[in-house]
Amino acid sequence: MAKKERRRQVKKAAQKIAGQFFSEYNPQGQLVTVCSVETNDKLSYLEFFVSIMPETTEKEDLERLEDKLPQLRKRIGDAISFRKVPEVRLSFAQRIDAQKRVEQILDKAKDGE
Repeated sequence: MAKKERRRQVKKAAQKIAGQFFSEYNPQGQLVTVCSVETNDKLSYLEFFVSIMPETTEKEDLERLEDKLPQLRKRIGDAISFRKVPEVRLSFAQRIDAQKRVEQILDKAKDGE
């Protein structure tokens, strides 16, 4: 039970830290939202699921953010007590991707009328 509570606390704190970090690092006036954070029982990694608005190209956006991951990892390590600071990963939030697919389908259906 204690492990689950520790994981929940780490995820909550890491999401807050990452949100602040990405709001400070805003190279093209984009809004980066940390939608959720996942980890494992050992806290060996933290995977941040982000959405970026307005979108340019997903690959470029993700690469630009990934360049800043060592700084984010250091900030997390400074703020949260760990035996070993977890690896930090980024992924696009699937909910956003699903929303884009729905919008594309609706646009195609609209054009077909």
